Amino acid sequence: CEALNIWKQKHHRGILKHATGSGKTITALAALQEHIEEENPAIVIVPSIPLLNQWIKELDKFSCFDNINKYYLGGKYKFQDIKSHLQSFSQLNNSTPSVTIILKHQLRDIAVLRPLKRAHRNEHLGNVLLIFDECHRAGEKGLRDFCEFKFTKTLGLSATPERQSGFATPESEDEDINSEVEFVETLGDNEAITALLGEVIHEFSIEDAMKVGDILTPFNYNLDTISLSKEEQKKYSDFRKQFATGRNSKGEISASAEVAIHNARRVVRSASAKIPFAVKIVGQKFEVGQFWLIYCDNSAMLSEIRLGIAKDYPHYSHRILEYSSKNEKTREHNLMKFQSEGGILLAMKCLDEGVSIEQISHGLVLSSSTVEREFIQRRGRMLRKAKGKTIAEIYDIVT
Repeated sequence: CEALNIWKQKHHRGILKHATGSGKTITALAALQEHIEEENPAIVIVPSIPLLNQWIKELDKFSCFDNINKYYLGGKYKFQDIKSHLQSFSQLNNSTPSVTIILKHQLRDIAVLRPLKRAHRNEHLGNVLLIFDECHRAGEKGLRDFCEFKFTKTLGLSATPERQSGFATPESEDEDINSEVEFVETLGDNEAITALLGEVIHEFSIEDAMKVGDILTPFNYNLDTISLSKEEQKKYSDFRKQFATGRNSKGEISASAEVAIHNARRVVRSASAKIPFAVKIVGQKFEVGQFWLIYCDNSAMLSEIRLGIAKDYPHYSHRILEYSSKNEKTREHNLMKFQSEGGILLAMKCLDEGVSIEQISHGLVLSSSTVEREFIQRRGRMLRKAKGKTIAEIYDIVT
C-alpha cells in the first residue's frame, strides 16, 4: 500500500487524508497487524460508540488478531474492567502485544489519563502505536493533555483532518435557536493535532477513488430548493440586521454579531418547508428494499418527518427508524435493524463520522451547513460499495 510505505518512510508518523469509504480502517489494520507481530501494544482512539463497535467487529474478522489481548473502554465497556491493563503501560515490561480501543470522551477522565501520564513521564510509550480515527477530533480543547503525549508511532485517519473556526457543536444536538452560543477559535487546534500525530503525509480524495474505480459507488447529486415562511423570513432578517450592525469602527465583528449570523443560519437549516418536501420525496422515490438515510437538523424536525411519512404513507410507517442522542436505549437496536432490513433511518449529527453502512442507497440532507467537513462526511455515508448497489442518490434541500 502506497500510503503505508510513505508512513514507514516518515518514521511511522503522520495522517492519512483519505476519502470516506476508501478503506482507511483496512489500511490502519494492516499497520496494526505489523506492529502487533513485533510483540508491541497499540491504542486506538475513536470518536463514537458506533465506531467503537465497528472497530471491534473489524478486529474479529481477521485471524491475525485472534490470539492477542483486546481491551475496550466506552459505552458498555467500563474503566474498572481495564484499569490494571492501563496501569501496565507505566511499567517497563509493557511489550505484551495488545490492542486497546478507547472512546475519545474517556480521555477527559483523569482516572483514565493518570496511568498514561505516568507511562509518558517514565518514557514507556515508545513501543506503543497510537491510531486516532477521525483525528480532526484530536484538536478539541478537552484533549489537550492527551495531545502532549509522545508516541513513537502514530497514525491519524480522517477525510477532513483540518479543523476550522466556527461555533461549538451542541452536545444535545438540539441547541435552542435563541440560546447563547460559544464561538470557538481553532487557534492551536490544528497545532495540537500535528503535535500528537504529525503532518498529513498522504491524500486520497473522492475524485481519486472514482478514477481508480471499484472503490466507491458513483452518485447522482440532486439539489432542490425551498423558501422560508414569512415568520422565518422575519427572524432571519432580524438576525442579519444584528449581524450588520455588530461591527466596530475597524470593521471587526463582535461576539454578539457572530451569534446573530449563527442563529440566522439555524433558521435556514431548520426551515419548516423542508418537512413536507422531504415527506413528498420519500413518498415518490422510496421503494421497499432500499436503504434511506435522512439527516435532520433537530429532534423536532425528525419527529415531524416521521409523523408526516406515517400519515401520508402509512404502509411505510413500520419501516421508519430513529438514530439520535434522544433515543440512546434503542438507537443501537435501530441501527442493527436498519443494516439488516433497510428502510428509512432518521438521524442527526451522531452519524456524521466513520460509521459504515454500505447498503445506504439514498441520502436526504435537510441540515446543510457551510461546514465543508459535514458535507464531505455526510456524502461519504452514501458512497460505500455494497452488493447490488450500482449508484447512490443524494438529495440536498437548501433554502
